[in-house]
Amino acid sequence: MTAITEAERARRQSELEERRAAEASECASLRAELQALRVELTERWHAELTAIGEALAKRTNEVIDQVEMLNKRLQTELWNLVKTQLGDLRARVDAVLPDTKSAFRVACERADEVSESPNPVPPRRAIN
Repeated sequence: MTAITEAERARRQSELEERRAAEASECASLRAELQALRVELTERWHAELTAIGEALAKRTNEVIDQVEMLNKRLQTELWNLVKTQLGDLRARVDAVLPDTKSAFRVACERADEVSESPNPVPPRRAIN
């Protein structure tokens, strides 16, 4: 049997404590490095989100501008189409309907005596 002397035991204990202290120091250093990496990643993440938000806002504004321009163009085209169709419809109605003056003659007038408006009604007699 080998007996471990007190000096050997103290030396081993001292080496163990030194290793534990070195491990604790290395662990603290790794934790600090990990925390620094977390902070850096968080900052990058915020920077990327900000850049994405700005790019998205810019693109959204471009799309809105394009939609507004397209809307104005379509509105103009629609109004032009309505004007054209209305003009065509008026032309067809004018071609189908007889002369409006002859349509609005007064019963006592003949077709060749059409006036713009009927004779006014004579004034009423005053009652005493």
